[in-house]
Amino acid sequence: MRRLQYPLYLGVGSAILALGLSMFSGSFAMAQASPSAANGEDLVALSADTIIDLLRKEPGLLLQAKRVFVRKADQQGRLVDPKDLNDDSFFRLVQEDQSLRVLITHEIENRYYIRAKPTQDELKRSVAVDARTRETAPAVSLTPPVQTVPPGPASTPDRRRQIDRAESQPFADDINESLPDPTPRLPRLGPDELSPLQAGISKASLTVPDLSTGGRVLAPPGSSTSTYDLPQTSRGVPSLPAQPTGAPAKPRTTFGNREAQTAQHGLQHRPNPYADVPSLYDLYWQYSAQPTTAERFGADVFRNGTGNFDDLPMDMPVGPEYVLGPGDGVTIELWGGVSERLLRVVDREGRVALPEVGVVEVSGRSLGEVQRLVQKTLRTQFRDVEADVSLSRLRTVRVYVVGDVESAGAYDVSSLSTPLNALYLAGGPTARGSLRTLRHYRGKQLVQEIDVYDLLLHGIRTGLQGLQPGDTILVPPLGPEVTIEGMVRRPAVYEIKGEKSLAEVLELAGGVLHSGTLRHVDVERVEAHLSRTMLRLDVPEDNNQESVTKALEDFPIQDGDKIKISPILPYADKTVYLDGHVVRPGKFAYRDGMKVTDLIKSYRDLLPEPSEKHAEIIRLNAPDYTPSVLAFNLGNALAGKDQDVVLKPFDTVRVFGRYDFEDPPVITIDGEVRHPGNHLTNGATYLRDAVYLAGGATTDAHLGDAQIFRKTPDGKLKVLSVNLGKALAGDDINNILLEPADRVFIHRNLNKVDPPAVKIEGEVVQQLVPEFERRAPGPPVAQQRGG
Repeated sequence: MRRLQYPLYLGVGSAILALGLSMFSGSFAMAQASPSAANGEDLVALSADTIIDLLRKEPGLLLQAKRVFVRKADQQGRLVDPKDLNDDSFFRLVQEDQSLRVLITHEIENRYYIRAKPTQDELKRSVAVDARTRETAPAVSLTPPVQTVPPGPASTPDRRRQIDRAESQPFADDINESLPDPTPRLPRLGPDELSPLQAGISKASLTVPDLSTGGRVLAPPGSSTSTYDLPQTSRGVPSLPAQPTGAPAKPRTTFGNREAQTAQHGLQHRPNPYADVPSLYDLYWQYSAQPTTAERFGADVFRNGTGNFDDLPMDMPVGPEYVLGPGDGVTIELWGGVSERLLRVVDREGRVALPEVGVVEVSGRSLGEVQRLVQKTLRTQFRDVEADVSLSRLRTVRVYVVGDVESAGAYDVSSLSTPLNALYLAGGPTARGSLRTLRHYRGKQLVQEIDVYDLLLHGIRTGLQGLQPGDTILVPPLGPEVTIEGMVRRPAVYEIKGEKSLAEVLELAGGVLHSGTLRHVDVERVEAHLSRTMLRLDVPEDNNQESVTKALEDFPIQDGDKIKISPILPYADKTVYLDGHVVRPGKFAYRDGMKVTDLIKSYRDLLPEPSEKHAEIIRLNAPDYTPSVLAFNLGNALAGKDQDVVLKPFDTVRVFGRYDFEDPPVITIDGEVRHPGNHLTNGATYLRDAVYLAGGATTDAHLGDAQIFRKTPDGKLKVLSVNLGKALAGDDINNILLEPADRVFIHRNLNKVDPPAVKIEGEVVQQLVPEFERRAPGPPVAQQRGG
């Protein structure tokens, strides 16, 4: 059987010795602890057949096992031949090497492929933890907040900023799948289902699965946990974990977060080929060629009503002028000569009965007149009696709503109702019915013609006549109308009734917004039965208020006109922009003669470690605003030298960070340290500081020798050998200054891990393996064991 060779390169002075460490047949390069110091649990592993069978079924687990194998060899400074990583060779290693089986068994357990069933105590603790979580979890919405990122300047990740990190672990399968759980869980995902799921989840977004069945939410890659446990609410629906305390994540800097304010006015952002230039982003706003569909003004009143037709409240308080009729209920309070409360209902003949007096005719009389009549009548039988009459129940009247309404017909309404209440009950006008004019008839007589806009626009409800039995409410056909769209406060379709000029029509729409321009008022007109034409309002150049008002009043409006008020330019022409590695990016006011130092006054306006040698000014050149880049030395500009460039409108000053142009100073420390891996430094770190940065050397570290692997500018590998013990003691020769990308490897002291031993067999008292100590000659080993 072929043996794996792991060449280890050790630097001795200026020479490099390639030592081929031949392992025993199929042995994995993993240092063994002595029998006296080894932990028995760490030696337990699944059988080779079980591991191989599981690896064949789970390709993802097989790939991860190979990675763990290579990573462990790399930590020990050994190189693995790629030919030995094919499946057959790897399975052969699993069969022959106990150490590798232990390593893979730990990986299988950590990923919950195999898990023992819980004990009763573990089940009780799990249920108690779940109950405590449900009690303490705050009530939050099941729908995660959607953070809509406006299409501001693109923040494309710069490869120069990226640092190679340890490979993130893939998603683990759903944990605790063998635990009996009172809450439903999501089904376990197989490798085929998990791969597309991993591809669809990024660090910036988390896809929440269907929470109606309960379950777990997969954590993003690289997180410390593979799933989020969702505590169950009282209704059995899992709730999301509470938002962690602390400052929220800083949002990405954008210069054009105006979609919400401008979408309703027809402004939309166009694709920008220079998405990372803030000034050009502001210039790429466009008025939509297809405006939104305007709706008839007032239609939402009938569409969005309460629908409470059975229990309509009184429209107004009942005063002494209310006229009583059959069906009204009255309360008569008596005091003075007699004290009594009488409840009466006006009968069909319009009368009410009084004690000792008989019936009194009250129908057709006002409430005040009835009170005086009752008091006068009772005084004929009772001395010094006083009476107060109030309304206790309203009668209903039947009216007819006809014309262009949604549901024409007869309706029973309160006697205090107005024609508007009856129209509301009928569902409002149709698309061909008037939303402004309403006619109230009593027999053949027109009682009142109502302008509904008085209520909808001004809230005026006074002067409305009450309804009587048999009244008719007529909704006439739609009258002349105009459409107003664009930069007005209430864009809609309006009926005109007496409005003749553009000024009067704009008043119906609430007036022109401050962001609307009167220099671009377009009117699309329909010449009756002929054609369409376009008109433009002529407004004086000086925008004098009196001249503008006169122009609006002199512009006539007719039926079918479509008026469009355009917005002003969506950007300010006296603006400069600051972007990049700065404290306060954004827009700033421009003034003539402005320089870079007027925008960046000192290093306090910059983030730490800016790039002093290179900064940029992105300038938009007239007349077509073609961008060009002007480079300058930021350090010289802040020092007051000739690099302090004079700015122009729409200039974008962009500052870079130090690590936009160079790799961060990262060193790698492997071997016998507490925290092996990549560590970020300040670029001037000594070996001793680097070891402490990695948590310090372990107790099994070999302090006599350590290697530093360094890449030379010509691409070659240079190996430096130092005395680690002297370096940690501060020796100037061994405590060398490290360079970025250096790799430090600290060996394991084999004498501590596996001390020399001899095995004694045969006719001795104790057949043991005593540790062999290098000391002065003494009694033979056999005598030490009892002879």
